[in-house]
Amino acid sequence: RNSSLLRHMPQEMRSDRDIVLAAVEADPMALAFADDSLKADRDVVFTAVSKDGMALEHSSEELKADRDLVLAANLRSPGAIKFAPKQLKEDDTMKVF
Repeated sequence: RNSSLLRHMPQEMRSDRDIVLAAVEADPMALAFADDSLKADRDVVFTAVSKDGMALEHSSEELKADRDLVLAANLRSPGAIKFAPKQLKEDDTMKVF
């Protein structure tokens, strides 16, 4: 996997949306090494969780509470719900996972 490539890039590159999008396309877990502003970028996070739902762990707290993102993450990786807040875990529509 290529997540270590993003880890070793300078901060300005880890803050570059295009570079991070390319990195999470190749390896969704590269989200862990993205700048916090991009961990809060819905498109970047959706790209990551649609390939590996467990990447939800590395998203912002606000996006961990986004119903659509959590659903996308769980569809890809059952168990990603563990990164969602309690109110989503207890939501009846989420209990199918």
